[in-house]
Amino acid sequence: MKTTGKLAASMLALTAAFTVGMWTGAGEADDFKETISAYFYPVTYYFDGKKDTSDPKIYKNNGSNVPKTITYEGTTYVPLRYIGEKLGKQVGYDQKTRSVWLGQKPNLSTTTSPSPTKVGSVSTSFKVDIGDRWDTVQARLGAAKATYMGANQTKWWVYDRQWVGFRDGYVIELFSSDPSAQYNGVKVGITRSEVEKKLKYIAKPEWELYGAKFIFQNDGTEKVLYKSDSHAIIAYYDTLDNKRLLGLRIVNPTELIHKKYFSYTYQYIRKPNIPSYPTETATVNQHAAKQVLWLSNVERAKKNVPALAWSDQAAASAYKHSKDMSDHNYFSHTTYNGKSPFDLMTEQKIKYTLAAENIAMGYPDPIEAVFGWMNSAGHRKSLLNPSFKKLGVGVYGTYYTQHFFTP
Repeated sequence: MKTTGKLAASMLALTAAFTVGMWTGAGEADDFKETISAYFYPVTYYFDGKKDTSDPKIYKNNGSNVPKTITYEGTTYVPLRYIGEKLGKQVGYDQKTRSVWLGQKPNLSTTTSPSPTKVGSVSTSFKVDIGDRWDTVQARLGAAKATYMGANQTKWWVYDRQWVGFRDGYVIELFSSDPSAQYNGVKVGITRSEVEKKLKYIAKPEWELYGAKFIFQNDGTEKVLYKSDSHAIIAYYDTLDNKRLLGLRIVNPTELIHKKYFSYTYQYIRKPNIPSYPTETATVNQHAAKQVLWLSNVERAKKNVPALAWSDQAAASAYKHSKDMSDHNYFSHTTYNGKSPFDLMTEQKIKYTLAAENIAMGYPDPIEAVFGWMNSAGHRKSLLNPSFKKLGVGVYGTYYTQHFFTP
């Protein structure tokens, strides 16, 4: 299943003091683009009648050259630090409260934003929480059934009924699509209207992260974002079955930025220092394929359909197709050289009486790719077809291919 939007990003700089930017993620979103006019006129400054003889165009702000004057829509903006230096006043900035001062430093202790804290006593089937250490998880849940590497250095521990995502030894994500999963009364299988009796829907939820305000676009029907204390809750709905909850993801809100689960705009005074977590692409591609099998079998189990067995041969043909789509920048069931999915499967010496292919592009991870297929009637039919016995999956970046067959 192909998403309707392309991945795109743009930044809009208004002035040296205020910046707005936007990330457009996978989904129904257009590229964000706007042109503005700002003027950089040289200006002569006078302080108490005395002319300032320094460079009229450039001011060196903490070692960086910035415009001394910006004129935008009739208003002239001047670096506060420059004014402070000329008046002999201290200038400061507190990132936590986004406070700026000239002269004596204020007492900001009563206005400091509290650090995110763990959710207190909640009713949950997960038994662990965001921020828990790996050893706490192991003590409560035992050894994982499988471990996978995900995007942005996320390590997934997979259990029978839930997944736990770590980075640097601490929990950053929780996920489950099992019918027993629930968080604060929000249970897999209930309808969206029932979910929103527990969690308030906000069209543009906001979080203060990395010293900036991030505003998330939340107008989807398959995937909806909710706030719950210091956590972000992502609900995945089944639009083909009365908007029932397919799966539940609980995340540290910073992961909304790193994984780009939703489009967002952000505002800041000082550019936020957002850490980078490079993806181990080859390993993640390989592990994502096995995650797709696991997730597909959970959905089949919900419908009392037998599990699919893994096929290395079908995985090879599926991977070849995903890589071909990425290499040649296309999205189709027919390869760049005109081969069908069945040609690719035959090349891997697969003998079948029944076969099918699902493809997807642009999803941030296997969870969202599988739920994308579940929300498309044709793809869903293949994924849940009880006649299929085996599955091979190939993932290459954001391209996903499933090859189903019955010998």
